[in-house]
Amino acid sequence: MELLANANRLTPEFDLGRVQTWIFDVDNTLYPAECDLFSQIHIRMAEFVAKTLSLNLEAAKLVRREYFTKYGTTMRGLMEEHGVDPNDYMAYVHDVDYSPIKRDDALRQLIEGLPGRKLIFTNASLEHGQKCARQLGVEDLFDGWFDIRDAAYEPKPDMAAYHKFAARFEVEPQRAIFFEDTLKNLKSAKQLGWQTAYIDPTVETTAASPPPTFVQAGYVDAHGAGLHAFFQAHWQP
Repeated sequence: MELLANANRLTPEFDLGRVQTWIFDVDNTLYPAECDLFSQIHIRMAEFVAKTLSLNLEAAKLVRREYFTKYGTTMRGLMEEHGVDPNDYMAYVHDVDYSPIKRDDALRQLIEGLPGRKLIFTNASLEHGQKCARQLGVEDLFDGWFDIRDAAYEPKPDMAAYHKFAARFEVEPQRAIFFEDTLKNLKSAKQLGWQTAYIDPTVETTAASPPPTFVQAGYVDAHGAGLHAFFQAHWQP
C-alpha cells in the first residue's frame, strides 16, 4: 500500500509508511458509532449509579457525566468515591445486545493487510472488547489486548495507562499509531510520540472545508469518518 495525499492529513509528521504497531480503541472506533451500542451502555451505567447511590435516574445521569469528566470513566469515579467493585460494574453495564455490530469482512481484510502488530487499547473490559471484535469477525487478528484491568483501573487519558501499555508491548513510539474516537485520549498518546488518528463519523474535511478547530491543536495527525473512510483516504492497495 502507499500513502495518499489528503486534506484529512493534519501534520507533517503523519506517515503511515513507518508504522509497525497499529493500536485501536474499541467502542465507536473499531466498530462504527452508528451501531449505537453506547445508547444501551449509558442506560445501564445510569441504572447502576442509581441503584448504587440510591438516586433517581436523572440524578444518576448527571453523576455519570460528572465522574466521566473528572475521572476518565464513570467506573473510576465510583471506585474512588464509593468503593464500588469494578467487576460488578462492568458485568452490569456490558450486559447489552451486541447484535447491532455486524460482521465486517472488508474491515477484516483491511486489518489483515496492515504490516506489523495490531493491538487493542480500551477503557472497557477484555470481555466487552472481545465480544465487539467477535461480532465484527476480527477477534483473531489482534496480537495483544490491553483493557482497564491491565491499566490497574487508571483509564485513558491518564498517562499511567499509556506507560503501562507501552511497557507491556515494548512500543517504539515513532513506529506506532493510535486510532481513537475521544480527543483527550489522543492528546496523551501524542505526548508519548505516537502518531494519532481521530475517528469521528460526524466530521468530514475537504480541501474547501478546513479542519475544525479541535483537530488543529497539534495532537491529531489525521482523521476520518470511521476506519473505512480513514484508510480509503490515506492508503491504496
